[in-house]
Amino acid sequence: MAGREWMTLAMWLERCGRPTGLERLGRTAHYLGFRLKRGLRYLRGRARRAVLFRVWEHYRKTGKTLPFSLRRPNHANRCIRMMRGPMPPYDGDATYFKAGFNPNSKLHPDSQGTWSEVIGGKLTTVPLSCTHTQVIREPQVRAVARELQQALERERTRMA
Repeated sequence: MAGREWMTLAMWLERCGRPTGLERLGRTAHYLGFRLKRGLRYLRGRARRAVLFRVWEHYRKTGKTLPFSLRRPNHANRCIRMMRGPMPPYDGDATYFKAGFNPNSKLHPDSQGTWSEVIGGKLTTVPLSCTHTQVIREPQVRAVARELQQALERERTRMA
């Protein structure tokens, strides 16, 4: 079962091996607690996004500088996604710079599969030996610039 599909109580109990008596009661309580926790997490996320979007929109309209806490890319990206909707498909080729995964990070690792759903042409993946936050720092930024320059040169020679 995929991670985002709904699982009913009956399916949950079936998965637990059809418990009976007190074990069934315990499993049911566990299931209800799990559903409640997921529902609260969802509502908290929706409320946070609604507030962030309104604050971000206020600063955008007034031309004021965003507070430092709202300049984080994940907040800005979330607001832009809410304002513009999902990314439309792109029919051309693309180069994907895949940063290394930081196990201490709360962010999900990048997924080439996610980008292949958007990119209609050839998707070239360039693995980087740094995390997302290190990409814009020396010496990694030089490596990214070099890889980007090589990708552009390959495209220019292909087009010629």
